[in-house]
Amino acid sequence: MRCSSYLGRDGAAAVWTVMYNADLLLVVLTYVAKPFGWFRPVVVTAVAYPMAAKFRTGLTLAMFSLVIFTLIVMSILTEAFSSAVGDSEKVAGGWDIQATVNANTPIYDIRTAIDDRPGLDNRDITAIGGYTAFPVEIRQVGAEEQQWRPYGIRALMTST
Repeated sequence: MRCSSYLGRDGAAAVWTVMYNADLLLVVLTYVAKPFGWFRPVVVTAVAYPMAAKFRTGLTLAMFSLVIFTLIVMSILTEAFSSAVGDSEKVAGGWDIQATVNANTPIYDIRTAIDDRPGLDNRDITAIGGYTAFPVEIRQVGAEEQQWRPYGIRALMTST
């Protein structure tokens, strides 16, 4: 994830750069605040304590940055997952129950397997279907660029 390395590495560097060059920033802010005579004491007072404890203030800012970064990443991940599985009808393909079977140990007769399990009844199931996905490569005939590109195909079989 590109933004995580950017925020993690450069964000911490920015905090430390600001903290250890705050005296230069104070000079610039004092110069900018010169026309406003009342603003200079406010700026000097606001910067005095953080400048007295640079390391502690830097750690506080770094921890605050880490919390904000974590909140942003969590909100991005939450939204990504909720949009991926938010529409259960679309994700499940209209099926109420979805199961995955290992290709090395297939179930050849699902109805018999259901009958063999206590607590399951074939009469409760209206349809059973399956699909398989396999990769193929395609290219567009007559296109200028004749490069083969991967394309996913799903084969569906339904029985009632």
